[in-house]
Amino acid sequence: MSSRQKIGLIISLIVATIFLALPQIRNGLNYQYGQGFWGPSGHDMIWHIALSHQAQNPLKIQHPTFSGSLLQNYHPFYNLLVNLTSKITNISIQTLSFQILPILFSLLLAALSFKIGFKLFGYTGGLLHLFFNSFSSSFGWLVSLIRNQDLYGESIFWSMQSASTLSNPPYTLSLIFIMLGLLILLKNKLKTIDYIFLFIISLVLPVTKAYATFVWFPLFFLILILNKSTLKKYIFFAITAISSYILFSYYNSGSTSLFEFNPFWFIHSLIDSPDRLFLPQLSAYRFNLSTILDPRYLAIEIFTLIIFIIGNFSWRVFGFIKPQKQYQKIYFSILPVIIFLFLIPLFFTQKGNTWNSIQFLYYSLFLTNILLTAFFISHLNKKIVKIFLAITILTSIIANIGTYQTYLGNPAPTAIFPKEIEALNFLSQQPKGVVLTYPFNPYFKNSFSQTPLPLYTYETTAYVSAYTGFPVHLADQMNLQISGYNYQPRLDQINKFFKQDSEFENRGLLVNNQIDYVYLVDKQIDSTQLDLTKMSLQKIFDNSYVNIYQVNR
Repeated sequence: MSSRQKIGLIISLIVATIFLALPQIRNGLNYQYGQGFWGPSGHDMIWHIALSHQAQNPLKIQHPTFSGSLLQNYHPFYNLLVNLTSKITNISIQTLSFQILPILFSLLLAALSFKIGFKLFGYTGGLLHLFFNSFSSSFGWLVSLIRNQDLYGESIFWSMQSASTLSNPPYTLSLIFIMLGLLILLKNKLKTIDYIFLFIISLVLPVTKAYATFVWFPLFFLILILNKSTLKKYIFFAITAISSYILFSYYNSGSTSLFEFNPFWFIHSLIDSPDRLFLPQLSAYRFNLSTILDPRYLAIEIFTLIIFIIGNFSWRVFGFIKPQKQYQKIYFSILPVIIFLFLIPLFFTQKGNTWNSIQFLYYSLFLTNILLTAFFISHLNKKIVKIFLAITILTSIIANIGTYQTYLGNPAPTAIFPKEIEALNFLSQQPKGVVLTYPFNPYFKNSFSQTPLPLYTYETTAYVSAYTGFPVHLADQMNLQISGYNYQPRLDQINKFFKQDSEFENRGLLVNNQIDYVYLVDKQIDSTQLDLTKMSLQKIFDNSYVNIYQVNR
């Protein structure tokens, strides 16, 4: 590269790193109203911080919000990495999760995107692939502009887009591993060290993000086929796949039962749900048709499927056009995987949290960025394609304005207020033990007319565990549901406890589950009257906003 090209690359990497890191870097910092959280971080990142505290023994990870149980049906490698990094550097898990690792991951994601594009398509291709992995979006912004005269709407068609990649750290880390592996597979001749790295990547990817299993191994296998690989490489692939499966099964023994056949759920909900595209007349018309064999019903299904594809893939649909001959090997390596990943959420949803299977589509969109780069590079000598590229770049930037406004807004949508931070800090200094918290009540938030909402009202979260490092008896039902835990009997017991219906059952809940602390905040205090004598509870903290009780044995 020339000096001018190097300067252009450095500027591109800096810009991409800044914008990719935006979903995280403001979270968890102290503001006048407390510690604020934007986007999904009020739930998702809080969960990862809580789990990272418990991820000390990789073979036996305690569940942070279902005390007494081990982690199951989850991919903990990111959390193990955070815990280990925190121990080595003596940097808090919170600071690593919100500020340091997002910047590092963003830089790696941007640099590897350029590296793959550069290797396949040259300098211009590298910059384009870097841009698409950082800024590609859906056509949701266009719908929002027409309907609401704003530029929100990233996930109107369901899938998260490039700008929000860092809001899901395990997903981001899995992309880094996939690109590292792809760079190795693109080499003409593999050395021993390359096989070692491929084995490590293949081993950790499924326990970094389970969905990545369906990306990496089909991609790996197709590249072997198209490169007419030797028997030695296929044997290596088989050994790698078996080893990876054994490790994956250790953490995800019941994961296959988490999915159910539910064809076109995302297609239907796209037009049925008010928080998506929402076409009520078309939805009602489909619902009233008598049979799926009716040609009108089939026409609606095909029409909404096309909307779903174009809406999510946006300009990426041009990546499906076959490129010039020199790029067709990578094209036919990636295209079947893209289609495969698209078909999974088209026909299957996840039990407990139906929409979670849309994450397969995240990877499909990510891989399509390579094909879109190939399309532009193949035809960049044509004036019309240059004009089209300029439109793609411009509208992609416009499309993300609403997303960036979400992460840059002030005040934050939710926060932990200063008095509760004081209480959590106090509890974290006590002897480690199990904490009983009040069950999440979605109606508490109706009492607040402005943001930030206190975090305990915002969503069912693991924040008490995240900020103390203590396991909680039951919290964050959303993640428990996704992972297949039967938490309802425990929730029923907790509800009975806070109603104080039975002295013996209530005391039994505390003793039998080895609960050490009871934690109540704000409106939760007003919703229950604990009998301290009968429950053998001692109040150890009260700042008029949070009460903490210690259970006497």
